[in-house]
Amino acid sequence: MQLTGVERLLHSEGAVALIGRWRTALALQLVASRSTEGAWSAWIDLAGGFYPAGAARLGVRLSRLVWVRPPDLRGALWAAHVLLVGGAVRLVVVDLPELSALNRGLELSLTRLVRDARGGQRSLFILATAPLPGVKSTVYPREVNGRLIASFHERPRGGVHHGDSS
Repeated sequence: MQLTGVERLLHSEGAVALIGRWRTALALQLVASRSTEGAWSAWIDLAGGFYPAGAARLGVRLSRLVWVRPPDLRGALWAAHVLLVGGAVRLVVVDLPELSALNRGLELSLTRLVRDARGGQRSLFILATAPLPGVKSTVYPREVNGRLIASFHERPRGGVHHGDSS
């Protein structure tokens, strides 16, 4: 599948939520792109859906991937924090299951994680089923005629969404 509008994501710094049916495919393509450059990436698999053989078939160099299987959301956010501030990886994917709600403590942890991703040449991609608090950039990947398209939505401080399809 060809990718469109992904170059912007590869060069993004900070946190981006990937939402929708094609979120995992897009995240795997991003990790594959980084791993072919020789960069390290991390996949934090709270959702339990990461399949190494499938990732390798899509071009992910497993020798350049840290795969973390945390026991809970708090552990997933902590692992992402450690990987981001440690600086050894350029791209961190946090694959979340469907969340009904975040308690205040976990919402603060997510906010800190988003802040951790802002500095340096690091990218944080959070795979989710709905927009997340504190994450300004949201991408809704979709497939059109065999091409994976990334639609970007920026959330200004006022909370109103403005779309930018690329």
